[in-house]
Amino acid sequence: TGEDLYFDTRFYPYYGMLDDNAKVIYKQVYANMVAKNTTFAPVQIVTPSALKNVYEAVICDHPELFYLDTAFSCNAYEDGQVVDITLSYNELLGTYDAAKRAMEKAANKIIVDAREQEDDYHKAKFVHDALIDLCEYSEGAAASQSAYSALVNGQAVCAGYARSFQYLMQRAGATCYYVTGSTEKTVEGSGDSGSHSWNMVL
Repeated sequence: TGEDLYFDTRFYPYYGMLDDNAKVIYKQVYANMVAKNTTFAPVQIVTPSALKNVYEAVICDHPELFYLDTAFSCNAYEDGQVVDITLSYNELLGTYDAAKRAMEKAANKIIVDAREQEDDYHKAKFVHDALIDLCEYSEGAAASQSAYSALVNGQAVCAGYARSFQYLMQRAGATCYYVTGSTEKTVEGSGDSGSHSWNMVL
Protein backbone atom coordinates (compact mmCIF):
# COMPACT_ATOMS: atom_id res chain seq x y z
CA THR A 1 0.00 0.00 0.00
CA GLY A 2 2.98 2.35 0.45
CA GLU A 3 1.30 3.78 3.56
CA ASP A 4 4.64 4.34 5.31
CA LEU A 5 6.17 6.30 2.44
CA TYR A 6 7.03 9.99 2.88
CA PHE A 7 7.35 12.51 0.04
CA ASP A 8 8.91 15.92 0.66
CA THR A 9 6.80 18.36 -1.36
CA ARG A 10 9.90 20.44 -2.07
CA PHE A 11 11.00 17.67 -4.43
CA TYR A 12 7.62 16.07 -5.15
CA PRO A 13 5.29 19.02 -5.78
CA TYR A 14 2.57 17.07 -7.59
CA TYR A 15 2.09 14.90 -4.53
CA GLY A 16 1.58 18.10 -2.52
CA MET A 17 -1.21 19.25 -4.84
CA LEU A 18 -3.38 16.19 -4.17
CA ASP A 19 -6.09 15.84 -1.54
CA ASP A 20 -5.69 13.34 1.29
CA ASN A 21 -7.54 10.52 -0.48
CA ALA A 22 -5.52 10.97 -3.65
CA LYS A 23 -2.26 10.99 -1.65
CA VAL A 24 -3.14 7.52 -0.35
CA ILE A 25 -3.61 6.27 -3.93
CA TYR A 26 -0.40 8.06 -5.00
CA LYS A 27 1.59 6.16 -2.37
CA GLN A 28 0.03 2.87 -3.41
CA VAL A 29 0.63 3.46 -7.12
CA TYR A 30 4.24 4.44 -6.47
CA ALA A 31 4.83 1.42 -4.21
CA ASN A 32 3.49 -0.93 -6.88
CA MET A 33 5.61 0.75 -9.55
CA VAL A 34 8.72 0.23 -7.45
CA ALA A 35 7.69 -3.38 -6.78
CA LYS A 36 7.10 -3.73 -10.55
CA ASN A 37 3.64 -5.16 -10.04
CA THR A 38 1.26 -5.19 -12.99
CA THR A 39 -2.28 -5.22 -11.57
CA PHE A 40 -3.64 -4.31 -8.15
CA ALA A 41 -6.82 -3.06 -6.49
CA PRO A 42 -6.93 0.49 -5.07
CA VAL A 43 -7.05 0.76 -1.28
CA GLN A 44 -9.36 3.79 -1.46
CA ILE A 45 -12.39 4.58 -3.57
CA VAL A 46 -11.20 6.43 -6.66
CA THR A 47 -12.73 7.32 -10.03
CA PRO A 48 -10.88 6.91 -13.36
CA SER A 49 -10.48 10.68 -13.75
CA ALA A 50 -9.08 11.08 -10.23
CA LEU A 51 -6.79 8.10 -10.82
CA LYS A 52 -5.51 9.72 -14.01
CA ASN A 53 -4.51 12.82 -12.00
CA VAL A 54 -2.76 10.65 -9.42
CA TYR A 55 -0.92 8.62 -12.04
CA GLU A 56 0.31 11.75 -13.83
CA ALA A 57 1.43 13.20 -10.48
CA VAL A 58 3.56 10.13 -9.78
CA ILE A 59 5.06 10.13 -13.29
CA CYS A 60 5.89 13.84 -13.11
CA ASP A 61 7.44 13.57 -9.63
CA HIS A 62 9.62 10.50 -10.20
CA PRO A 63 12.06 10.46 -13.13
CA GLU A 64 13.83 7.45 -11.60
CA LEU A 65 10.94 5.25 -12.82
CA PHE A 66 12.61 4.93 -16.22
CA TYR A 67 11.21 1.42 -16.83
CA LEU A 68 7.58 2.54 -16.69
CA ASP A 69 5.35 3.52 -19.61
CA THR A 70 3.56 6.84 -19.33
CA ALA A 71 0.11 5.24 -19.72
CA PHE A 72 -2.00 2.94 -17.57
CA SER A 73 -5.39 1.20 -17.75
CA CYS A 74 -8.11 0.40 -15.24
CA ASN A 75 -11.45 -1.34 -14.88
CA ALA A 76 -14.36 0.35 -13.14
CA TYR A 77 -17.92 -0.35 -12.05
CA GLU A 78 -20.80 1.46 -13.72
CA ASP A 79 -20.87 3.93 -10.83
CA GLY A 80 -17.32 5.00 -11.69
CA GLN A 81 -15.45 3.27 -8.86
CA VAL A 82 -12.15 1.80 -10.04
CA VAL A 83 -11.88 -1.96 -9.47
CA ASP A 84 -8.27 -2.53 -10.49
CA ILE A 85 -5.30 -0.66 -11.90
CA THR A 86 -2.93 -2.07 -14.53
CA LEU A 87 0.54 -0.63 -15.02
CA SER A 88 2.54 -0.95 -18.22
CA TYR A 89 6.34 -1.22 -18.42
CA ASN A 90 8.78 -0.63 -21.25
CA GLU A 91 11.50 -2.95 -22.53
CA LEU A 92 13.97 -1.80 -19.88
CA LEU A 93 12.11 -3.77 -17.21
CA GLY A 94 13.64 -6.95 -18.61
CA THR A 95 17.17 -5.71 -17.89
CA TYR A 96 16.28 -3.56 -14.90
CA ASP A 97 19.32 -4.21 -12.68
CA ALA A 98 21.84 -3.58 -15.46
CA ALA A 99 19.86 -0.60 -16.76
CA LYS A 100 19.69 0.99 -13.30
CA ARG A 101 23.45 0.58 -12.82
CA ALA A 102 24.14 2.10 -16.24
CA MET A 103 21.85 5.06 -15.56
CA GLU A 104 23.35 5.74 -12.12
CA LYS A 105 26.89 5.48 -13.50
CA ALA A 106 26.13 7.97 -16.27
CA ALA A 107 24.31 10.29 -13.87
CA ASN A 108 27.06 10.21 -11.23
CA LYS A 109 29.59 11.56 -13.73
CA ILE A 110 27.50 14.74 -13.85
CA ILE A 111 26.14 14.82 -10.29
CA VAL A 112 29.56 14.80 -8.60
CA ASP A 113 30.54 18.07 -10.26
CA ALA A 114 27.03 19.54 -10.10
CA ARG A 115 27.03 19.25 -6.31
CA GLU A 116 30.22 21.32 -6.20
CA GLN A 117 28.56 24.31 -7.85
CA GLU A 118 28.03 27.36 -5.63
CA ASP A 119 24.23 27.60 -5.90
CA ASP A 120 21.21 26.14 -7.67
CA TYR A 121 21.57 28.51 -10.62
CA HIS A 122 25.06 27.24 -11.35
CA LYS A 123 23.95 23.64 -10.72
CA ALA A 124 21.20 24.11 -13.30
CA LYS A 125 23.59 25.62 -15.84
CA PHE A 126 26.15 22.88 -15.28
CA VAL A 127 23.56 20.11 -15.68
CA HIS A 128 22.05 21.84 -18.72
CA ASP A 129 25.41 22.11 -20.46
CA ALA A 130 26.31 18.51 -19.60
CA LEU A 131 23.06 17.22 -21.10
CA ILE A 132 23.53 19.28 -24.24
CA ASP A 133 26.93 17.65 -24.73
CA LEU A 134 25.62 14.17 -23.88
CA CYS A 135 22.26 13.91 -25.61
CA GLU A 136 20.69 14.64 -28.98
CA TYR A 137 17.01 14.86 -29.90
CA SER A 138 15.72 11.66 -31.51
CA GLU A 139 12.11 10.58 -31.90
CA GLY A 140 13.23 7.07 -32.84
CA ALA A 141 15.21 6.43 -29.66
CA ALA A 142 14.24 3.49 -27.46
CA ALA A 143 12.37 4.55 -24.31
CA SER A 144 12.80 8.10 -25.65
CA GLN A 145 10.71 9.74 -22.91
CA SER A 146 12.86 8.38 -20.08
CA ALA A 147 15.84 9.75 -18.19
CA TYR A 148 17.61 6.49 -19.03
CA SER A 149 17.43 7.15 -22.76
CA ALA A 150 19.01 10.58 -22.40
CA LEU A 151 21.71 9.61 -19.91
CA VAL A 152 22.71 6.17 -21.20
CA ASN A 153 21.80 6.13 -24.89
CA GLY A 154 22.41 9.82 -25.51
CA GLN A 155 19.15 10.12 -27.42
CA ALA A 156 15.73 11.33 -26.25
CA VAL A 157 12.74 13.54 -27.00
CA CYS A 158 11.77 16.55 -24.87
CA ALA A 159 10.33 14.38 -22.07
CA GLY A 160 13.58 12.42 -21.85
CA TYR A 161 15.62 15.62 -21.66
CA ALA A 162 13.33 17.07 -18.99
CA ARG A 163 13.22 13.90 -16.89
CA SER A 164 16.99 13.47 -17.00
CA PHE A 165 17.45 17.13 -16.02
CA GLN A 166 14.98 16.68 -13.15
CA TYR A 167 16.69 13.47 -12.02
CA LEU A 168 20.14 15.07 -12.00
CA MET A 169 18.96 18.20 -10.22
CA GLN A 170 17.13 16.18 -7.55
CA ARG A 171 20.24 14.11 -6.97
CA ALA A 172 22.29 17.29 -6.75
CA GLY A 173 19.99 18.58 -4.00
CA ALA A 174 18.22 21.26 -6.04
CA THR A 175 14.49 21.85 -6.41
CA CYS A 176 13.45 21.05 -9.97
CA TYR A 177 10.01 20.26 -11.35
CA TYR A 178 8.97 18.40 -14.48
CA VAL A 179 6.38 20.45 -16.39
CA THR A 180 4.15 19.55 -19.33
CA GLY A 181 1.99 21.63 -21.59
CA SER A 182 1.42 22.51 -25.22
CA THR A 183 3.20 24.70 -27.72
CA GLU A 184 1.74 26.81 -30.49
CA LYS A 185 3.02 27.89 -33.86
CA THR A 186 4.75 31.26 -33.95
CA VAL A 187 3.10 34.36 -35.41
CA GLU A 188 4.99 33.75 -38.66
CA GLY A 189 3.58 30.23 -38.79
CA SER A 190 6.87 28.43 -38.26
CA GLY A 191 7.53 25.73 -35.71
CA ASP A 192 5.48 22.75 -34.64
CA SER A 193 2.56 22.77 -32.23
CA GLY A 194 1.73 19.99 -29.81
CA SER A 195 2.58 18.64 -26.37
CA HIS A 196 5.92 19.55 -24.81
CA SER A 197 7.92 18.97 -21.62
CA TRP A 198 10.36 21.23 -19.82
CA ASN A 199 11.61 22.05 -16.33
CA MET A 200 11.08 24.65 -13.64
CA VAL A 201 13.92 25.30 -11.18
CA LEU A 202 13.23 27.17 -7.93
